[in-house]
Amino acid sequence: MRLQKKYLAIAISALFVSSAMASAAHAQGYEVVDFGHVPGALSATVNDMNDQGHFVGIGYNIVDIPLRVDLLNPDDFESIDDLNNLSAAEYITVRNTLFGRGGSLNSPTVQKVTQFSGLWYNGAMTTLNNSLDVIEPVTGLLTRSNDVILHGINNSNQAVGEFRAPFLQVNGSDENNAPAIYFVRDRMPQALWTNGVDHVELAGESGLTYSGISRAYAINDNNQVVGFAAIEDTPRVVTAYANCQNPESTSAHLPLDACMYGVWASAEYEAAIRSPLYLETAYMWELDATGNVIAQRSLGMAPTALDDNEGKEDKDKIEGTVRSEALDVNDAGIAVGFTAFNGPFALNYATIYNQGKAEWIIPNTKQGYAQSKATQINNNGFITGFTYQVNLQYPRERLFIAHTDGREVTFPSGFFTDSSWRPRAMNNLNQVVGRAERDRTQVEQRRTVAFMYDIDKDITVDLNSLMGCNSGYDLFDAVSINDNGDIIALANMEETRVIDGREYTALNVRPVLVRASSNVEACGDPSDKQERKAAAISPIQLAITFVLGGMFYITRRRRKTQK
Repeated sequence: MRLQKKYLAIAISALFVSSAMASAAHAQGYEVVDFGHVPGALSATVNDMNDQGHFVGIGYNIVDIPLRVDLLNPDDFESIDDLNNLSAAEYITVRNTLFGRGGSLNSPTVQKVTQFSGLWYNGAMTTLNNSLDVIEPVTGLLTRSNDVILHGINNSNQAVGEFRAPFLQVNGSDENNAPAIYFVRDRMPQALWTNGVDHVELAGESGLTYSGISRAYAINDNNQVVGFAAIEDTPRVVTAYANCQNPESTSAHLPLDACMYGVWASAEYEAAIRSPLYLETAYMWELDATGNVIAQRSLGMAPTALDDNEGKEDKDKIEGTVRSEALDVNDAGIAVGFTAFNGPFALNYATIYNQGKAEWIIPNTKQGYAQSKATQINNNGFITGFTYQVNLQYPRERLFIAHTDGREVTFPSGFFTDSSWRPRAMNNLNQVVGRAERDRTQVEQRRTVAFMYDIDKDITVDLNSLMGCNSGYDLFDAVSINDNGDIIALANMEETRVIDGREYTALNVRPVLVRASSNVEACGDPSDKQERKAAAISPIQLAITFVLGGMFYITRRRRKTQK
């Protein structure tokens, strides 16, 4: 009996020791560094961060742009007493009216203002819009009408994204030959390279109607840039351009740039899915250190439903459009993204672009293969992205892991098997960050948290659990992670700010740096009670208990035999 009690005591002691070891392993926490505000923007998000801790993104909900109230029609704002003395709420009402898709935003007769500011952090929160703006001759001031969207940055502090040129006021006449004012820009949006001082627009194929369109998403440390670009005109843009120049058309009164802006805005804003004016494909630009293009090429498209038309009669063929995008590229020049088909139904195929080929990443034997995008690739060959998979009658974003060596695609469980979770970034330590649903008690509209997933260890962590107790931050998304393990996460912050004499109080989105610190003790996971009841005892603790419990059982059996 003494021996039985001895082993039982050992088992209990081992359980407590292993529990203490587990607690100690997770004692070190993560500190939060708040960078403050983007000038003039109430909210901001980050798209990429390099190993120096510099990052890029966008500021939005911008409230410091001088509105030209002399161009507003008071009848459109009957609830506002004085357009020359706007309150914070009234300012946002007027600004949002100018952003009305299908209405003011589409019309070249309505003044245009900046929607997105290009966020660049290099020790301070700055934006690039002013350096890419021009003076409006009528006012003698910057137009404050361009958009800069920065998507990627490399370790040489070269960033890429999209630039939408500023609008200038021009005089003309309307359809009744009465004087009219138009706001025009002279080109479609273009991919952008910048080092913060110099800026270079990256075009697609040459010789296209109205110069084409392009966008850049990522740049590697060898100055290879990927995104998408126009490689061929469609009949739609050729016809539209001809109509804009035809003196007999209904748009003959419009300046050419005003007419073509209307064409672009209709394609961009009027439908749930943008309707490209060109044949757009994943694209790569190879640059020198100053942003000059050394070489450029289309990366092609993976097979889609249109490829099944071969051999079919015309009546049985599927009609639609196909386009592709490259969303990331590693230092070996291997890119990933997606190929999209839009027709009677919409499909997306996660695609790898390598050695002149564009191929599916997820085989058609896997659920969600035709509703998938690959979003990141690292220098170790790991690829991550997401698919849409139906669970409990709702489509869920499910993270996947693949590899350039062709190993089987896997779908980690996340916090629970029907959790919707989406990767935002991956580093070369094989760590993935993003947002994930945390509350499985709700079927839809679940709360999300910022997560970190370790591919090698197959462990998912809620970043909120690594912060100190009462940190004051609720991290709902993680958008970037560098090779130091530093993370940019997004937090909802209720705050009051005074900008241009107006007081704004709202729940805004703030990017913050989250990094390991020996000065912070992790508070732990508040969701343990819900998702991890079985995890109160770790697998190691459970194994120790079973082993020692087995020893206790064997000893007891031997004593009985001896009797």
